[in-house]
Amino acid sequence: MFPKLQALTGRHAVAPTIWGEARGERIEGLISVGCVVRNRVRHPRRWSRDWRRVCHQRWQFSCWLLQGGEANYRAVMSWARFFVNDGTLPNASV
Repeated sequence: MFPKLQALTGRHAVAPTIWGEARGERIEGLISVGCVVRNRVRHPRRWSRDWRRVCHQRWQFSCWLLQGGEANYRAVMSWARFFVNDGTLPNASV
């Protein structure tokens, strides 16, 4: 992992993952990506207990370049904060 990526918090890793994987999708698409990441964190035997590692794991999420406007970034940061802080929603990834 690159040094700058290691300095990210969990939500700073989840936000661009949600945006990168589901940009252009309806809110359900954004929620689904957040649920996928959260489910992987909850199954550390296969993935990791670390939000950053789950997002950055090789060949899992193809999006790791943050692009777009400030409004999108703020929106996905809000969703990332929700998931990292164990927000409860029905699981949309199954």
